[in-house]
Amino acid sequence: MGNVKRNGIRIMVIGLAGITLSGCMTTGNQANSPADIAEYRQARFQEMTGLQNYQNCRKEVLQLSDQARLQKSPGGYLTSAQVAEKCIADVTEHKHVIPQGERMKLHSVAVLNYLRAGDIASANSAFERFKTAYPEKDLYFTDGTSFIKTMEAFLERTDKQSFGEFAALNVNRGVKREMRRINHWKTN
Repeated sequence: MGNVKRNGIRIMVIGLAGITLSGCMTTGNQANSPADIAEYRQARFQEMTGLQNYQNCRKEVLQLSDQARLQKSPGGYLTSAQVAEKCIADVTEHKHVIPQGERMKLHSVAVLNYLRAGDIASANSAFERFKTAYPEKDLYFTDGTSFIKTMEAFLERTDKQSFGEFAALNVNRGVKREMRRINHWKTN
């Protein structure tokens, strides 16, 4: 009787296992075909290559920017800005892989470095592209001031400001001081 009971339990366990495993069998779904797997891997490889290229390009931009700062070279800033814009243009195909905040920061470096290089026309164009690419988005400097407001002030995109109105702008003290100085010399 003990052997019969054990054999009955074994048969029941094997039967349940068989029923359970039969529900796990594949049905010949074409989504896992070798061609699909190869296509997925190729797309993923291209995304990772795009990400690596962006990171290398970003690193080059920051190195050029640091060199320009150390050498006080407007030409270095101009080169850095141009390379930054190339990085931004090259990322369009894989922009979903690179976080928007990272792209915004690199784009802002381009705008700032055009400004530092004295190329106001290119700074204006790059700033317009920034605002178009990231509508209603802004970056903030470490002191809490707005990138958008600061660039609008430097690029004279705001209405004429009186002395008291500068206080309402979300720009740092140095920018306000410089705007007051420029405004003073323009009106006198």
